[in-house]
Amino acid sequence: MKTHIYIFNEGARGSRYGVGTYVNHLIDCFKDDASILLNIVLLGSESAEFTVNEDALVPVIHITAIHNISNPKQLGLYHRNAAYLLADYINIPASDRLIFHFNYLSYELLKNLKKLFPVSYSVYSIHLDSMCLSYKGNIRLVKDKLNQQQQNEKIYHEY
Repeated sequence: MKTHIYIFNEGARGSRYGVGTYVNHLIDCFKDDASILLNIVLLGSESAEFTVNEDALVPVIHITAIHNISNPKQLGLYHRNAAYLLADYINIPASDRLIFHFNYLSYELLKNLKKLFPVSYSVYSIHLDSMCLSYKGNIRLVKDKLNQQQQNEKIYHEY
């Protein structure tokens, strides 16, 4: 059994620094393990069309940026469509494990990938969260906020 991990990143400035460094460390950690197959999904890519670059250390899937997105609904549609593009590309044996690793949260992307791949796993790494910044490092307040029933319903009942 192999584990296929799709690591999501953005074609933005931050992806070349903090999150990009994190992703590069993940690649370095797993590069010699034949049972783990990594793929990078680059959302907001400057590529002219959906492409897969298999010349790199790990395959990089480029999902083209749409520069005139002006509201959250349009961004949600972009992420929904990205999930369907990935669904056409991802073809793994039923015995293998599929993990989606998000480096920023998109409910539409997460929801649609879970619908398309119901036995997959999802991981979300929080790198920077404005809510955490507003609480000025008070971890207890952040945990209290995350544990509120309203927040839990949004995360667990929609997906």
